[in-house]
Amino acid sequence: MAGLWELPGGLLAAGEESKDRAPELLREAVGLEVRELESIGRIEHVFTHRRLALEVFRAKALPGARVRIAGFTAHRWLEPDALLA
Repeated sequence: MAGLWELPGGLLAAGEESKDRAPELLREAVGLEVRELESIGRIEHVFTHRRLALEVFRAKALPGARVRIAGFTAHRWLEPDALLA
């Protein structure tokens, strides 16, 4: 889906819980260590050739945490209300 914004994440293996795996996936994707992980919803989208299911979490980054964007061309922080626009 070239050119579209992407949330950091990854795939789960059978039997894995997203809340248990999310901190590791976030660390691997953008280098952030997080705490106080809270599920805030689920989004499902069906494309003509694929089904995408995302669970969205709210978390706090550890003090001094910095985003590492290896493999990404840019990143941007958004206020929660901006996601509703």
